[in-house]
Amino acid sequence: MTTENEKRAHAKWDRENRGTVSANIRKEMKEDFYRVCNMNGRTPTSVLKNFINDYVVSGGRPWVVNNKSAYSCKEDSE
Repeated sequence: MTTENEKRAHAKWDRENRGTVSANIRKEMKEDFYRVCNMNGRTPTSVLKNFINDYVVSGGRPWVVNNKSAYSCKEDSE
């Protein structure tokens, strides 16, 4: 069992060493993303962390979406 001191120490470490990335996306895209993550047995957080890591490691090389009906990888200008 985790003690209160351990919880406080962990929260302090998180504040000093972690950050949050967020994006405003359409509700339909969010729902589709969560559904696909669930279908693949993945959490949205793990998918996003892996994507960010791969993107940084690759130097930000663009990715290709072959399906024309897929969501655009460009920033939403709407």
